[in-house]
Amino acid sequence: MTTKLPKADWDKVAKWWDSEAGNIGLWHQQHDIDPVIFKILGDIRDKRILEIGCGNGYFARLLAKKRAKIMAIDLSKERERSLLA
Repeated sequence: MTTKLPKADWDKVAKWWDSEAGNIGLWHQQHDIDPVIFKILGDIRDKRILEIGCGNGYFARLLAKKRAKIMAIDLSKERERSLLA
């Protein structure tokens, strides 16, 4: 059985997550997850990529640095504000 968090709960943790992940992600994201994803994706220049549940957008920014065309969305309005800032 899975439990869905209401949108308001995501808003409550958004600032905390931003402080934890920052602009570069957590250690395990940087060293375990991100390199594998980039290896799977290969050359992403000019590819259109949608990131759903992007949090504060750190990974979307990494994709953009590699010249991908990114659309990133998150359920939390707090996170939306951090992406637009």
